[in-house]
Amino acid sequence: MGLIMLLSCEKPQTGTDGKEEGEGTASECVVPKTAQAGKDVILQWEGFVQGADIFLVSSDGKEYDMDVRSVTSSGLTFRIPSNVPAGVYKVKLVQNGTKELGQITVTAAPLPVTGLKMPSGAKQGEVMHISGAGFEDGCSVKFAGADADPVTLEASLTNMGISVVIPEDMPAGEYEVSLVQDGMSWVIAEDFQVYEELVMKTLVRVEYDTPYIGTAMLRYSWDISYDDPVTLTLSEYVVEGEVVSLEAYDRYECNEVMSEIVLVEDGLELSNDLEMTYDRNVESGFPNSSNVLIYGNDEPTLFTWTYGSDGFLTEISSPKLSFRSLDYTDGNLTRFALTGFRYDDPELVNHPGAADVAWGYMSIVEINDPFVYFPYLLGWYDLDSALLPSTIQIPDPSGAGTLEYPLSYEFDEDGYVISMAWDTNKIRYFYE
Repeated sequence: MGLIMLLSCEKPQTGTDGKEEGEGTASECVVPKTAQAGKDVILQWEGFVQGADIFLVSSDGKEYDMDVRSVTSSGLTFRIPSNVPAGVYKVKLVQNGTKELGQITVTAAPLPVTGLKMPSGAKQGEVMHISGAGFEDGCSVKFAGADADPVTLEASLTNMGISVVIPEDMPAGEYEVSLVQDGMSWVIAEDFQVYEELVMKTLVRVEYDTPYIGTAMLRYSWDISYDDPVTLTLSEYVVEGEVVSLEAYDRYECNEVMSEIVLVEDGLELSNDLEMTYDRNVESGFPNSSNVLIYGNDEPTLFTWTYGSDGFLTEISSPKLSFRSLDYTDGNLTRFALTGFRYDDPELVNHPGAADVAWGYMSIVEINDPFVYFPYLLGWYDLDSALLPSTIQIPDPSGAGTLEYPLSYEFDEDGYVISMAWDTNKIRYFYE
């Protein structure tokens, strides 16, 4: 609890009346020059008696009843409620009548949230996440724009902070954003952008570079061609300086109705998956199941794709085992099989039309079972994490635990992530 005290060198403000029932006169009361809403204030005077009431009176005559905490022989302590607006007030004592003790300047209560982080903008209809500690149930977020009426949106508590849904009909433009909580309001962003027009692009290539031998790099890439027929090509290269050498490739071909994908070129000889037939949801386009002919088998294996109530894929399973599992927190993919992703920066976001970078990573490092990633590469499963991961957690190849690396990004002029890098590795995303 903070106490507002006077320095001995300050000239005390004095009351305006005379005698008191108690020692001294009200004119001897020392009133601090400034105080902060939500904090305690000490009035120094020997004349207070038990039951005394203190009010702050604004210039327009509005009175605010103070919470008197204690009365002693040397003074009185009261707390200014957090919802008292900043301004200059008269200090009024109600004790055997009404007396004015002096004047005090109240500053706004401090923002009750620590570690506040929020994105720089959001799209109409999008869920916006704000992280921090100190949000309370029932708080809201107010948007005030120069060319639009103020809009106050209800907030939902999350594990990391709060989330709000930007209305689809909210005018695009720049807004001042305020947190409204406990009857108070605090500005938390001055130039927040609401977007309307978006540049939509199609993912056509994912490329992964990793150290190989000496100064050479090993490169894998997925190339998606939407010509007739639609093909997906997994290529392996060795990169030495400016020289890029194609070593081998696998090519997969889609049928006309995009329900079946067949391995037609097997240069890499890495894939377990020879033929894949997908049953897809009519409305969402997401796979319900996939029949996969696995190398060495005579009959295809049925894999079921399971989704949570929020629509995110949670598991791909065969009749015998859980083949891939995925975990989420606040709309962000936090674990995919044995790989983890951490989201520490709520301002780190991808373009709403961009492909999920975590799925892109998985598609290029787990190349033995591509049937899991074809729906992602072809845009069938396009439900993305709300944020970009700030850290990747990879199993140590030695089996000694987990390796953790911070991630860095490059964006194009439209806000699409075009590269994600960590340690000596980089993934590039290509769009048309």
